[in-house]
Amino acid sequence: MAVKTKKDAVTALAEVNIDRRFFCEDGCICGSLAELVECLGKMSPDTFHHHVTLSNNDFSNWVRHVLGDDKLAEDLLKATDPQQARKMIKERIKWLQKKAS
Repeated sequence: MAVKTKKDAVTALAEVNIDRRFFCEDGCICGSLAELVECLGKMSPDTFHHHVTLSNNDFSNWVRHVLGDDKLAEDLLKATDPQQARKMIKERIKWLQKKAS
């Protein structure tokens, strides 16, 4: 889903229900984009590459299918390390916050 409305932006920024959270291989649990930024800030390259392979990107999939942000999901497919993914998400959060207000 493309984020087109204020409601879409609010949804993308919101915390998800417990059963829709992202569970990182290192034990970090994410229920929102803000929490994913925190987890990526502490994440090792090995953990990142557990979730991001040539054939799969768990972060992109979660953002697309749970948070409904296709743009960010596409961007995350290009991230090669946790810092790059974190930067992309932080920039998107700023954009979403402007859209939501």
